[in-house]
Amino acid sequence: MTNCNAKDYGIPQNRERVFCISILGDHEPYIFHEKQELTIRLKDVLEDEVDEKYYMSEERVAQLTWK
Repeated sequence: MTNCNAKDYGIPQNRERVFCISILGDHEPYIFHEKQELTIRLKDVLEDEVDEKYYMSEERVAQLTWK
């Protein structure tokens, strides 16, 4: 059993998971991939200019944040 974080395997997420590997019979032990440095950041994939159609109106924001 081991803990793995997605960010240690080239995925731009900080998400920890627990993996349990069970092998029945006479097999080689499971070896997890070596960790690799995260080279992609969220800002690398976000666009600088976004079309207006993807923005929420102020009215809709108010509806979603109403308390």
